[in-house]
Amino acid sequence: MHRILSQALWTSLAALGAGTWLFACASDDARAPSSRWEDCNHPGCGSTDASPDSDASKEKDSGPDVVQADVAKYDGPVKTLTGHLWWMKTPTFNPFSTDHTNLGAPARLRVYYFQHDYTAIYDPDGGFALKDLPYANDLGLLSEDIDGGNGLMSTYWPFGVTPEQGNTLEIGVVAAKDIADILASVTPPLQLDPTKAQVMMTILVSGGNTGVGSILVTPPKPAEAVLYYADDKWQRDLATGTGNDGMALIVNMEATPYPGDLMVFQYNKPPTAKGKTAGFIPVAQGAISIVYQYEAWSEY
Repeated sequence: MHRILSQALWTSLAALGAGTWLFACASDDARAPSSRWEDCNHPGCGSTDASPDSDASKEKDSGPDVVQADVAKYDGPVKTLTGHLWWMKTPTFNPFSTDHTNLGAPARLRVYYFQHDYTAIYDPDGGFALKDLPYANDLGLLSEDIDGGNGLMSTYWPFGVTPEQGNTLEIGVVAAKDIADILASVTPPLQLDPTKAQVMMTILVSGGNTGVGSILVTPPKPAEAVLYYADDKWQRDLATGTGNDGMALIVNMEATPYPGDLMVFQYNKPPTAKGKTAGFIPVAQGAISIVYQYEAWSEY
């Protein structure tokens, strides 16, 4: 029998300093550094405590799954972050890997908050500088192609800015061809719909980078299919769910244009264990959102 412990862990999926990472809380508490992956300087290194039975989680259960942007003008403290974009690789798009190649073409970075679009241009030689970002936990960071020639698919990460973090940010991005090839490989094949969102979700065991198998993911909005990576290949609507890497890909899910919406994703490990992302995940038309969720299960 599978039971969820009183703790579910998730990442903000953004590197927050040279060799230092901070982690997004599901509640309104300030972020705190973690001792895990102290030497990691790539997206995905992080986690926070978020109990499914906590008051914060109950509050999210009773509220809407989609949160709209604030309307007041932000006038709080700010921070500038600099860094580079790098290609995530198939088949597992592992953000913890140090074996990667920087994006070799210009791109644009965008962070939307309080009805303002904070932008920066990435240059392969000089990197980027996202200036005067507001301190906030539930943000999304979008990297997008600007010249139509680099093959970059708009890549959306949950993101946060805090006073404690460093000023360096390394961001993994996804090639559109890699996702198109995955969709074409399943039976029956699928095609990318630019008016819909894609969501790549990986469920990992708390305390490490081990995937959780037999997870079934429920999209919060209608989607064409859910693919699972199992037996070294992607499979469509697989009844047994995720394989040993804990990976699922939600295909062509309904979404609004950028900045899109912030959503909670549900998943379960039959017969009884259930979970959900402890933080809100940004999704938008034409973009692929990257989600890493940490779960402490009592049994596997």
